[in-house]
This record gives sequence, structure tokens and C-alpha cells, in this order.
Amino acid sequence: ADLRIPRCFYWITKYVTPVLLGAILCFWLATDGWKTILMLRADETGSLVPLYAPSQVPWVWITRLFGLGLIAAALLLVRYAWRHGPPSRRQQGGLP
Repeated sequence: ADLRIPRCFYWITKYVTPVLLGAILCFWLATDGWKTILMLRADETGSLVPLYAPSQVPWVWITRLFGLGLIAAALLLVRYAWRHGPPSRRQQGGLP
């Protein structure tokens, strides 16, 4: 804690990084993302064909739902932490 972080890094972390990540996501969605979401790929002739074999599709959906469940659980844990505060403040009676 002896080194001070320059103020520009706070600005970069708060504004520049989310904009760049959003731009990367938008460009991916515009080029290949929609095909990945719909589980399609282009073959040699350029036509869209299924990306996975029919026996793999349920596993792809299970994996996607598991990922969404992990994100939802993390968001709920963050919400709980923001509402209840750290354990030290709860023990002192600072928050209900």
C-alpha cells in the first residue's frame, strides 16, 4: 500500500475498459456470434449447417443453462453482500 495508483487508472478502469469490452462483444455478435448462438457454421460452399451433431445439442443447452445459473448465483451473492455488509458490521449492530 506504499505505492499510489495514478488517477488515470481509475478513469480507465471505470470508463475505457467497459467500452472496449462492449465493442468487442458487439463486433463478435455482428460477425460470428449469432451463428454460435444459433449453433450454425458455414461449410465449404458458404451455406449454414448445424454446428453440432443432434446428439450433442442437449449437452450444449445444459452447458449454456449451467453458465447462466452460475452468473445468476454470483449476482444473487453480490446482492446479498451489498444488502447485509461485511460480517464485522453485522456483529456490531451496524446493519440489520
